[in-house]
Amino acid sequence: MSERTRIGPAVDAELWERFRQDVKSRKGAIRGNLGNELDRALREYLKDEASPTERRIDQRLARIEEAAGIATADGGVDLSDAETHTRPDTEPDTSPPDSKPSANAASEKKVRWLAEQLIQQEVPNTRELESVPADTVRELVVDAYGFRSDTAKRYVEMLKEEFGLVAHPHNDCILVTEDKRESLIRDGMEGSK
Repeated sequence: MSERTRIGPAVDAELWERFRQDVKSRKGAIRGNLGNELDRALREYLKDEASPTERRIDQRLARIEEAAGIATADGGVDLSDAETHTRPDTEPDTSPPDSKPSANAASEKKVRWLAEQLIQQEVPNTRELESVPADTVRELVVDAYGFRSDTAKRYVEMLKEEFGLVAHPHNDCILVTEDKRESLIRDGMEGSK
């Protein structure tokens, strides 16, 4: 941490009080937080007041990132494979990618790749996924991309939707297809007669 210094310029009293109350409401206390928040506010101000050269560099970097297809990780739009035409008769590519998509690839592309990995892991011969342990799906998602729990949960839901998986009628730890679920329910009802 850099050396601290006391400042003493006079500022607008009402603005200063609003700043203090904002720090208190966000941080829970003024003491121990006021100086850090003032540092942060000054850094933000200086960032907004970047030199023309810094602004040009930032603008160029943004254009390069956009052209390269770099978007925010997870949920960003993968522009690297974007089609340059808009013919209405062109179907979107729904085949699984040949290699693992990058973290900033489109979610749909990552889900297609994860779905293919799940098939290869669980049913490589038949390629017909009828049931799978819920933990297996979650572990695949987390191991592949290291997502936080909320993002991993979202990807598990997308994979469930991709395969049409629902909860097993008698075991919450297993996911099954709708057809398999109906079959299990029917078999259970017939067995109880």
